Amino acid sequence: MASDFNWDSSAQFKAAESIVARSVNRYCHEIAPHVTYTAVEVRCEDLHINTKHGTIVTTGTIDRVRQRAYSVRDDGSVKEVSRELADRQGYQTIVFHENVRDIKTGLQAVGYGDDGERVATIGAHHLQVGIYTIMTEVELQRSMEAPAEICGISTGKSGDIAVSDIRDVRTALLGTDERPGMIEMAAKMLKEGDFRPAPGTVMCSPVYCAGWDICPYHA
Repeated sequence: MASDFNWDSSAQFKAAESIVARSVNRYCHEIAPHVTYTAVEVRCEDLHINTKHGTIVTTGTIDRVRQRAYSVRDDGSVKEVSRELADRQGYQTIVFHENVRDIKTGLQAVGYGDDGERVATIGAHHLQVGIYTIMTEVELQRSMEAPAEICGISTGKSGDIAVSDIRDVRTALLGTDERPGMIEMAAKMLKEGDFRPAPGTVMCSPVYCAGWDICPYHA
């Protein structure tokens, strides 16, 4: 396993140090001053989620809970506004909602949207942010009514930072009347011991998987 890593490369360390310094600097100057966090690194108590296949217990630490400002129009519709504008207008026509924001870093943390704009890469993060949202609501006893967010910080040459909303983080986890959610599917899998193969993951390797030699599903 040691052959997978090169711990002695000072050049790689300096390059990584430069990327970290650049990312932290950009986040502190471009992102942090324009948001209001109501909670940071919230440690949640174990959440017991009952399903017909058993109880799933989740635990973890929530990255950030953000407060977002919305202007209420005369017709009752709302439009998000900057916190700076909300502070200037006061509280007469402004309402505040909270959401979970998760920060992701990596070479693929920022991608391109349909119009060519830089966006945070969502991928399967909506499932993680979804369970974070549910846990946060239980822990803080407050509804997370604003859309959840991913803040992507690229560690590539561009160093781009982008924030993207995730409109619905609950349905995939909780399901609908027609389809079971991922939580129920996970409970069923654990109860029956029916673990699906995942040859596309980094864990699909003889280094990590004890069943590699007898598994027919990997290449």
